[in-house]
Amino acid sequence: MLRRDKRLLQTVGVVALGAFLSLGCGDKDGINTGEVISPKAMTNQSSSDYNENQHGLVTATNVEKWISDWESNKPEGINGKLIILQIGQISVDGNYTALKHDDVNIFTYELGDVCNTYYSRFDGVSKVAKAVNSGENIDNMMMAYGIDPQNDMLLFVQGNGLNKGANMSGAARMWYTFSYWGIKQEHMALLNGNASFVLNPDANGELVSSSKDDLFDLNVSSLPMSGTVSIKEIRRNATALQATMKDMRELIDNCLYDSVIVDARSEAEYNGTKRAKTELKTCGENRDEQCYTPFDGHIAGAKHLLYTNVLDLNETADLNGDGNITATEASYTFKSVDEIQQLFNDVGYEDGKTLYTYCRTGTKSSLLAFSASQIAGYTTRMYDGSWIQWGRMAHREDANGSTLISENSYWRNDVDKYSENITYNGDSSSVIPQDPADLNLCSCRTDKIVNEDKEYKSLQ
Repeated sequence: MLRRDKRLLQTVGVVALGAFLSLGCGDKDGINTGEVISPKAMTNQSSSDYNENQHGLVTATNVEKWISDWESNKPEGINGKLIILQIGQISVDGNYTALKHDDVNIFTYELGDVCNTYYSRFDGVSKVAKAVNSGENIDNMMMAYGIDPQNDMLLFVQGNGLNKGANMSGAARMWYTFSYWGIKQEHMALLNGNASFVLNPDANGELVSSSKDDLFDLNVSSLPMSGTVSIKEIRRNATALQATMKDMRELIDNCLYDSVIVDARSEAEYNGTKRAKTELKTCGENRDEQCYTPFDGHIAGAKHLLYTNVLDLNETADLNGDGNITATEASYTFKSVDEIQQLFNDVGYEDGKTLYTYCRTGTKSSLLAFSASQIAGYTTRMYDGSWIQWGRMAHREDANGSTLISENSYWRNDVDKYSENITYNGDSSSVIPQDPADLNLCSCRTDKIVNEDKEYKSLQ
C-alpha cells in the first residue's frame, strides 16, 4: 500500500468509441493499466423506482438509512466507510452546514474548501481549462480524505441550490472524475436532489423518522490526512470516458456516424448570441478584465439540451426560514427514467449510438453525462475541453494583437465544417491572449492527458 506524504491537495471542484467491451489487462498502446473498461460497460440503467438504487442515483430515503445506521444499511459489497463529498454548504435555518457524520463510519467533507476547481492541463495541442484531475492529485485527495475506493462508498451531494444547479453539476463532475480513474460504479452514488431540501424533514414528508439534528451537522469532518491507497492500485482503466478535441473533429469528419453530440449550455451560448467567458481575467486595457473565446456558436451537428432540463426545479420550500421562497430553494431532484431517456431520444440518441456531451468548461455537461450513463443507461463520453478549448482555435487576433491560429491551420475550428452559428468576438481586446507555450499546432494528437494518466497507473 502506498502511504502519501501529508500535505494539502489541489484538485478540481469537482469519454475510444464504445465499440469494444472490457478487454482484460493492457490497452491498444500496450500499457498495462489493468482491465480496460469501455464507455458502454460503464453504463447503468437506473431502476424506475429510484428508492431501489444502491449506487448511481440514490434517494434521500436510502441516505437517511445510511446516516442513521451505516453498519446495518450499507449496500451489499461495501465493507468500508461512507465518505460524503458535499458541494456547497447546507442551507437550512442557518443552523447547519453539513450532512451528519460520526467521523468513525461516516465522514462529510465540503469539496469547495479544499479543491482547486481551476486545473489546467495540456493535451498535446492546447490547454484544457478545467481538466480531469491528474493521478497525483487524485492520490492526494484520497490521502487527505482517507478514501479507500476498493472498500468505501463515495456519496456525491449538492449541499444547496444557491447557484442554480451548478452544485449538482459539480457533484456529477466528481462522479465522472472517479469513474475516469477506474472506481467501480458500485462504490459511487449521487444524492437525488438538493440535500437542503430532500434531507430536510420540513420539506420532505417521507423522512418521518428523523429530525434535522439526526441528518445535519454544524460542521464538516476534519481532514484525516491518513489515506494509504493509491489510484494505481485500482487496476481498471476507464479513460475512454474522455473524448479529446481530435476525437470530436473525427466524429464530424465521419458525419457523426453512430454518434450524437449534445451541447449543455444555454440556448444563447449555443446560438452564438452570448459570449463564452474563459477562466481568465487578463484582457482589456489594464489586463484585468474578463476574457472571452475568439468566436461563439456550437460544434457542427451538436444538438442543444440545457443541463438543468434533467432536473425538477418546480418543487420548492422555504428552506432558510426567511418567508421568501426562491428558485434556489428547489428540490433539484432528477426527472423520471422515462423522461430522461426521452430527452436524449429527442436529440437523436438510438440504441447502438454514443452520446458526447460538452458545455463551456466540462462541468455542466457532467450532469448530462451522469443522467445519460447512470439513469438512462446510454453509452456516453465527455468532451472535457468543451467550448473554451474549441472556441479558442480560431483565425483571430487576441488581446495582444497576435494571430491565434493561421488561416490554413489543421486545428482551426472557426470554419463551417467544424462549427455552426459562428459569431466572432468583435472586440479583439477581450479575446483571451494566447501564450505560445499553450499551443503546439504541429502536433497531430490531443491525447496527452489520457496518455499521462495511463502512464501514472501503468505497472513498471
